[in-house]
Amino acid sequence: MPSFTLIKRLFLASFLCFSLSHCVNTPHSNPQHTKIPATHISLVKVEDSDFHQINATFQVKSDRATAFKVISNLSTTKDWLPEVVSIQTLEIYDFNNFLLRTVLDSPWPFKQRETITCVSTTFEQHTTAIDIKSCPKRYPVNENYVRVEHLKSSWRIKQLDNNNVEIDYQTWLDPTGYVPAYFFNQQLLTRTTRSLKKLQTLINDAPRE
Repeated sequence: MPSFTLIKRLFLASFLCFSLSHCVNTPHSNPQHTKIPATHISLVKVEDSDFHQINATFQVKSDRATAFKVISNLSTTKDWLPEVVSIQTLEIYDFNNFLLRTVLDSPWPFKQRETITCVSTTFEQHTTAIDIKSCPKRYPVNENYVRVEHLKSSWRIKQLDNNNVEIDYQTWLDPTGYVPAYFFNQQLLTRTTRSLKKLQTLINDAPRE
């Protein structure tokens, strides 16, 4: 099981593009797709929202502990997710649950986005689960940032055999403010594709635990 220090460093997010709702979102059919080697990414419509959800699945030549370590290592987050400006652990509730504050560069003008997220991790025999949801009321509002209030994200890291791990990733958020949905959705697909290719390489190249 990963150390407590590693759990503290866990990066959520879950969110990619901004990368990180108060409600469970039901995808519709007819998603758009793009493929990169050993990766499948879908941009899926979400009920009652103009902003789409990302569903992604990819495999790496690694083990589950190593994949988790790379995803959760804040010191290398910018190597695959350059939109992140800063990540701060605000509170640790217990070994598997804590509160994060993340500041993200926005492709739209005026202000950076800020997310306050509750992160929960579960370690089972073959799968590590990371679930992230918005908890905007748990930290005072800073008027210098746009507070993202609706988001939901998850990672599922599954050991397939001794040499292969499958990673399922989902994320949805409402970026808040006057953001054109069409532009946001297309950028979400492009940025997620680029970020996951970099993440996949980092995991494949990382020394095993």
